[in-house]
Amino acid sequence: MSILVRNSTILLIVLSCISITAVPAQETGSRTLYAEFANTPAAYQPNSQKSQELMLWRDTAMLPGISIESQEYIVGPRDQFGVYFVADDVQNIFATVNSSGRLFVKSVGAIDLSALTLENALQKITATLQKSYSGLDFEVELTAVRFASIQVLGAVKSPGIYYAPAVWRVSEVIELAGGLAEDASPRNIVMRGNGADIPVDLVRFNMVGDLKSNPMVCKGNMVFVPLRRATEPSVSITGLVNRPDLFSIVEGDQLGDYIAYAGGVDGDLSRMDIVVTSPDGTEARRLDGADPAAMAFTPGTGDNITLLWKDGEQSRGSVWITGAVGNPGRYPIPRDSFSVNDLLAMCGGASPDGYVELIQVYRTTKNHRANPRNEAAVEQADPGTTWLSRFPVSSPVGRNLISNDPRHPLDLSHLALTAADSVHIPTVTGMVSVTGAVAAPGMVRYEKGRQVDYYIQQAGGMGYGADRTQMVVINPYTGAAIEASGAGELFDGEIIFVPRKEAVIKP
Repeated sequence: MSILVRNSTILLIVLSCISITAVPAQETGSRTLYAEFANTPAAYQPNSQKSQELMLWRDTAMLPGISIESQEYIVGPRDQFGVYFVADDVQNIFATVNSSGRLFVKSVGAIDLSALTLENALQKITATLQKSYSGLDFEVELTAVRFASIQVLGAVKSPGIYYAPAVWRVSEVIELAGGLAEDASPRNIVMRGNGADIPVDLVRFNMVGDLKSNPMVCKGNMVFVPLRRATEPSVSITGLVNRPDLFSIVEGDQLGDYIAYAGGVDGDLSRMDIVVTSPDGTEARRLDGADPAAMAFTPGTGDNITLLWKDGEQSRGSVWITGAVGNPGRYPIPRDSFSVNDLLAMCGGASPDGYVELIQVYRTTKNHRANPRNEAAVEQADPGTTWLSRFPVSSPVGRNLISNDPRHPLDLSHLALTAADSVHIPTVTGMVSVTGAVAAPGMVRYEKGRQVDYYIQQAGGMGYGADRTQMVVINPYTGAAIEASGAGELFDGEIIFVPRKEAVIKP
């Protein structure tokens, strides 16, 4: 017998209630989805429109599938489980955890899931069902999560009681309460409930991505946001970081953590010194940024951390990358001949929906001219290439757009980035625009390999007065146009323009 249990990451179908009265089951495909939260309180905080919308959503698709860690989620009343059997002649089972934390399954009785993690609950349900369904293959999963009632108090804009899916995290419930007040202490938030206080550190969550610092609300029933006190122990970080600021001290934080909270270094850390100054203004310590052990240093209360270039060192500047990439943002240029490919590797590469064939580089030019076709204004990174100046577009502020041409695949290693360059990777649209003298102008679904005639046909064919000889295909980012007769295969996002014939006026 093979028991299929999702005991790591669970894909939830989150179902919402429409009232406090149970709703009959409805068939969806081969599974039955039960309307959830039949006993969810009808009262909710009136100053939160989003909270009201959450409570009143009828369509199960309004809350998309959510991936959660089964070792973190705590099972509670009104969570729903489903048991799906491989055999067609065995009916699937659906059951909801009751107010005492028990899951009642008619064929096996009550299963106590009180305060269990989702992983342990799945294991317990499986072990119990195996005794009654020996020899059958089945899968147990969490099919719906409950709404939690959370009291949000302290330094938020609209304190009160809010209802949200128990899979949500503290930061999301705080947003229901209007967000943090200006004088809030984001590193010392506490979620209380289930006999324990759980620390919440939204600075660490936002800057480091530590999920433990922003727990799920299934673990508590009250969130308290304290005020930032003038006497609160803190550390300041300045110098060559992206976001200099003052940060409250939390036990266990080290120098590397504070640099991360400040948005990381603006340059090559190995070429920097880290000066730690004590509250009385004396230099307490000077650390070498090239030494990995320096990141383990623990600053004291009132210390100021300053990142400086070492003697004889200087910055090569930095570049921005935006759009469909793994980690968009600003990145230091670590060496000479730093290419677009190098930057993509540094930021995690293009996203699956990234349109690398239409990558754009924006560059500030020294000798700016207003002519949008001024190819001379664009510096050539490699004399052996011509694509770099294919579609340069100047702007009034001296910025040039260097755009890739999808008809001539590029070796991005030929483009050396310089300080203040910015790179953008657009998202694939899945469409081609057909405009002008066609029967039904508009967007047509993109299909790889198709040419102009196909898209004209999809737009209803040529319209009255269409001039086929003057048709052009336009690059959506640069505005550059080529004759449709020579375009060949079209690419995602491109625009086909069909002009009308000029009227001939006889004397």
